[in-house]
Amino acid sequence: MEIVNLILNIAVIVLIFLVWLFTKNYLPSYMDKKGENLATKEDIEDITRKTEEVQREFKEEFEAFSSDMKFNYDFFYKQYSELYCKLYAIIIQSEYVRHFIQITYGK
Repeated sequence: MEIVNLILNIAVIVLIFLVWLFTKNYLPSYMDKKGENLATKEDIEDITRKTEEVQREFKEEFEAFSSDMKFNYDFFYKQYSELYCKLYAIIIQSEYVRHFIQITYGK
């Protein structure tokens, strides 16, 4: 009976030693790695959120810029078609007449 108690005591001591060894060596590194992974996950979520915010802001600014450019393009095209086109036609005609008079009268 004493031998069985002695074997059980040795087994308990070995088991306690193995648990202590596991707790001392494996568990802290495991917990460090888990903490690092959790921090990385939080950082990635934060970076993703900031990236999406910048993309949204850029898209809004680009749309505003595009609408301004379209407005300017429409405005200048309207000016050209309604005013400058007619003025250029008059200038071209007057230059043609001036050139014709110069050829005709030699002046």
